[in-house]
Amino acid sequence: MRDSRFSTLIDDLISLVIDVTYHCNSECLYCQWSSNTANSPEQMDILIHESTIKALKTERIVLSGGEPLLRKDLEDIISFYSNLKVKSIVLITNGLLLTEQRLKSLENAGLTGVTFSLDGMSEAIAFNARGLTKDQHNIVLNNLNSALEYEKSNPIELGINTVVSRENITSKDMSQLVEFCNNSKVDWIKFNPLFDDGFVGKNAPWLKLQQQDYNLIRKLGSEVVNNCKIKTNSIEFWESIASMLEGKKLLGSSCGLDKRQAMAIRGKIKFCYWIDNPIYGMTNSQLTPSHVRQIQSEFNFAKKNCNTGMHCYCLQRFDQKWELGD
Repeated sequence: MRDSRFSTLIDDLISLVIDVTYHCNSECLYCQWSSNTANSPEQMDILIHESTIKALKTERIVLSGGEPLLRKDLEDIISFYSNLKVKSIVLITNGLLLTEQRLKSLENAGLTGVTFSLDGMSEAIAFNARGLTKDQHNIVLNNLNSALEYEKSNPIELGINTVVSRENITSKDMSQLVEFCNNSKVDWIKFNPLFDDGFVGKNAPWLKLQQQDYNLIRKLGSEVVNNCKIKTNSIEFWESIASMLEGKKLLGSSCGLDKRQAMAIRGKIKFCYWIDNPIYGMTNSQLTPSHVRQIQSEFNFAKKNCNTGMHCYCLQRFDQKWELGD
């Protein structure tokens, strides 16, 4: 039987998301890291000082990328944070390299959970959204099923991140994914809408959600929420996406990242990917609690004027309540 505590960890613990690489072995049509041309943080400070971890009250480390499993020193990174006694260390992966042997090695180093990026069960979605061949898609599913089997005797958190695009918004496609999650009893599935950071608009504009999709999004959201038996986004999430497609805007004042999450990216510790001022400091900083409180206060003021959009869903909790304006 699965350990029910895992279904709440993603929301209950204060998180620090750390980008450990921007190299990737997948060619997702909507992701800039698939081009493999970006500068990568391999040589940057990603081992955050213990004083900073404590000042941020970090309880959960999320290792992201790119594809973190491309790092040969990933076990060393995990061991570093495990020794700091954080409650949870989770890896986000496309699943191509996560064999049972590697999963065991990562867990021995201190890993407590894995999040698979999976947009659907069909080969067509895997290819048209993530650029995966039939063989690669089967590898991902086999590794996911192996992880689920491994978990039966080695309790770890298993979740799924799904990007909602025009490729997978039919009821049939989503119901297949939800049915798999229900039957396999993963701990949670989190949906995020596709957003355009400039890459997808240039390389795969047909994947972007469009204005005429708002009714379909509402219908799909209702079906997912009603049929999903594990932790997932609330109906308010789907409703807010539909409202944005109708022309409304997210209000930055309702952003909830000021005290519950931070991210380490390109040598900086930030509130989110998009805001450069204020930031907590550099990844090699030794932050104090008073400094953190001051910067959080500055962010709380600055976010009121933030220009928000679909990108602002990516780090939010399942129960985030966005305010909408015209």
